Amino acid sequence: MKGFGLSNIFVAPKLGIDESRMAGNNLMAVWVGGQDSSFEILAPAYDTSADWTQPTNGTDVALTHTVSAHTLGPALLTPVGTANAATAVIAKLVAVTGTSKIEVRFHGATA
Repeated sequence: MKGFGLSNIFVAPKLGIDESRMAGNNLMAVWVGGQDSSFEILAPAYDTSADWTQPTNGTDVALTHTVSAHTLGPALLTPVGTANAATAVIAKLVAVTGTSKIEVRFHGATA
């Protein structure tokens, strides 16, 4: 699996909003990442319980996603090797830019 872009669909059943069903044509928008693109990801879209310490020796932190057994639920970005996470690398950590924000680039893209 290789990450290539980000998508966002708003689903709020109590408000009667489900953008995934409203389109009616199985199409959705995706922001596509190129070799020079990076994205800021805000909590809670990533595993805030994981260790987000960046190595000082220049090595990359490979990212994957959590699975349903994870305490915070599935589909959150998390470092490879985290308990209850997939093993496929989908992104790399660029920076931890705050207590609730990280910057990532897609796996396969070169900085």
